[in-house]
Amino acid sequence: MSKDLDVAWVGQERLYFCGPAVAQMALTSLGAAGSAPPPTRQEQLWDEIQTETNAKRPSKAGDDASACPPFPEQKCDKFDGDWFCWSTTPDALRRVLDSGQDKAAYAVTSHDEEAGATEELRRSVDRGVPGAALVYGWQHWVVVDGYLSGVDGGTTHICLRDPLDEKSGDTHEVILEDWNSDYLCFVPAGKYRDKIVVVGGEPRVPAGAFAAPPPVPVGGSGHAAPARKDGEPHKGAVPLISAEMAMAVAERERGRMLERPKRWGRALGDARAERPALLLERLDRHDTYDYIVTYATGEGVTARILVDARTGRFSQAVGANQARGTLAPYVDPASAAERFWGRSLDLQSVGGRVVRRETLGQHPVLVWKPCRQSTSPTMPFYQFSVGDRLVYLRADGVWFSQLTTGPA
Repeated sequence: MSKDLDVAWVGQERLYFCGPAVAQMALTSLGAAGSAPPPTRQEQLWDEIQTETNAKRPSKAGDDASACPPFPEQKCDKFDGDWFCWSTTPDALRRVLDSGQDKAAYAVTSHDEEAGATEELRRSVDRGVPGAALVYGWQHWVVVDGYLSGVDGGTTHICLRDPLDEKSGDTHEVILEDWNSDYLCFVPAGKYRDKIVVVGGEPRVPAGAFAAPPPVPVGGSGHAAPARKDGEPHKGAVPLISAEMAMAVAERERGRMLERPKRWGRALGDARAERPALLLERLDRHDTYDYIVTYATGEGVTARILVDARTGRFSQAVGANQARGTLAPYVDPASAAERFWGRSLDLQSVGGRVVRRETLGQHPVLVWKPCRQSTSPTMPFYQFSVGDRLVYLRADGVWFSQLTTGPA
């Protein structure tokens, strides 16, 4: 059994608006009408979220405690000696979803294992109610609006909508293994510490919210690499597959995805793969690499498929879901750097250092980790060294001094 609610994607209007954007997508799919600007629907939802956070911002949490803007009742948690302040807490999102429509009752559930969180979202989708997942620990909210299952009925892929602007596209499909090990990371601090948090719903008739699943032993796939002695060889140090093999895998997956033309027809129907496939290195994981295979038409880039560079299996895909829609193209890093020869990058981390063609170092492959600058590996970074400092050029052409993290 597979199900797809086909929620209409919207992009978040501000860096910290993933919560309001997720609420807008879910409420719209449930028939809740939004108002015309000004203010925008997301600004209205942001106002509601602020009033529903219900926790004092600690006096020691200054305006620079996180990338989130301060407001009088903001919830903050201390982690590794620093304050990190939420923009949209799970409870605030649940209350806004619940009060914004009359078709579904929402509840926050926390889980010790990935399987329980995924099953809760699957049940919500089966009931016709889009769910929301807190991903990368506590960094970002996404909508879960569908799944695929195998012949045994077990979930094989998760369908989601990532609100982080066009940089993440508007339709997204992730294989279960990556959903479990990558997206569903444990919250590092606060009320939901060491839990995986999702918000799911059920129709209001019959009335009453559903209870959280019974507790299960702490476990899961784990997210930290085991300790290893210096010089000890990695048992899993297998060669990476070739770029051509990755493109063959992507083409096979393209055929599978086109069996669902409603979701993937616009992005992949007339598109062709571009050569070469691009290798991507994960900065937050040991020895983890993917190939990015780009699909385009005469209109522009319409989809990207990620293939695990060690195992050769499909990882995830993102694609345009609008008529004649496209994704942001990747810039040429050499051309992007060329205009700074003999000048300085306008980045605080490198100050007034002069950029020299002969001394600017570029990492040989693309890099990515979940951060506020990008919530999807389909929008990675070129990494450069300027003296003893690292700077990052996002693939759409924006420069950053660092890649930052924090609560959604």
